[in-house]
Formats: sequence, structure tokens, C-alpha cells
Amino acid sequence: MAVVAAPAGAQSTREEALSVVYPGATVRAEQVLLTPSQRKQVMMRGDTDVLPTPVARYVATKDGKVIGRAYVDTHAVGARQESLLISLDAAGQVLRIDVTAFQEPLRPVAGASLTARETTSAVRRVLAIDAVLELQAR
Repeated sequence: MAVVAAPAGAQSTREEALSVVYPGATVRAEQVLLTPSQRKQVMMRGDTDVLPTPVARYVATKDGKVIGRAYVDTHAVGARQESLLISLDAAGQVLRIDVTAFQEPLRPVAGASLTARETTSAVRRVLAIDAVLELQAR
């Protein structure tokens, strides 16, 4: 798994990140509304009480086969917002995390543990969402 963070003001776009993680794939954007049952399952699996509505995800296909899914997770880090693009392989394993927006001035040490904690929570949330959606799709 790679975590890609650009210096302040130099974040990657979602399109750039998707083209790197899924080269040569066709990527389709989706907005998914979780049912109340799915929301409950995600909250339990992801140990979270914060869920995006709707869920923004991208499905990458190559030669007619799904090769991965990527999710956007926007959350607060202190008083600022951060958006991550969390890319998974077809089996639901994390391939890469891209910071696509972070409105925090660059500070070498201050806030680092808060950012790491929020990133970990975002990954848990995304893995739970993906697991629930993929279980339903079968």
C-alpha cells in the first residue's frame, strides 16, 4: 500500500490518481446511497458513526472485468477538511491512498498524529463500505 501526500498546495487530482493506480482501465464514477440496513452494517464493521451521503466511488474495469474500486472520503482534521482517494484492488485490499485536498498549512510535526488517526478512520470506513456493497452485489 502506498500513501501519497503532496506538499501543501500540490495535491493530486482524482483523475491523475486514478490513472496511476488503474493504468489503461476504464473508470466510471458512481454515487451510491446506502440503505438503512447497509448504513448500520458499515457503522458496525467500520467502527464509525460518520458516513458520507451519498458514497462517491469509482469502479475501474479492464477487458470487461472489475480490477478495482476507489472511494472519496472527506473528513475533518482539526478545523480543516481533508479529502482522500482510497483505491482498492478487486479483492478489496488497499492499493493506494491519495490526498486530493487538504486545507491545512504545512507544519512538520504539529497535527501529524491527528492526521494519521483520521486517515486510519477513513480507511476503516471505506473498507467497511466496500465490503458491504460487494457482499450485496454477489
